[in-house]
Amino acid sequence: MTSDEQKRFQEAFFRAAGPNIDVLCSVFNTFYGTGFYITDAHDRLVAFSQQNVENCNVRNEADVIGKTCADLFPPILADVYMTRDRQVRRTGVPIVNQTYTHSVDRSTDLRIVSVFPVRNRRGTIIGTVCVYRSASAGDAVPDWY
Repeated sequence: MTSDEQKRFQEAFFRAAGPNIDVLCSVFNTFYGTGFYITDAHDRLVAFSQQNVENCNVRNEADVIGKTCADLFPPILADVYMTRDRQVRRTGVPIVNQTYTHSVDRSTDLRIVSVFPVRNRRGTIIGTVCVYRSASAGDAVPDWY
């Protein structure tokens, strides 16, 4: 996609998702150590936080808009991310505060991940938003870890 196509793609999704999606992106970008991304119904990235930009070692959000996780990550990671998103889009049931070891930045940190459906004004699921952060000492860490 050209930069103009990326901008139109992102703006069209944001219009469909409603006026609060811009606010959501802005809010999550203010949380230090918290990353997020938004995908559409075809697994294409619509928004990518500054934390993700840093974790994924890309120059800026524009480097990934319109791409899928399969375009950016090794298959073992892309499969985990896309399977989660597809499950939430298919069922409409969010995944909330799940612990994962699959980390894009290849760190050994556990991640606390939540994935929610994004709906248009009619209530149709048009994508997902995934929010994650590193687990801290105060978080519940599985016994097996």
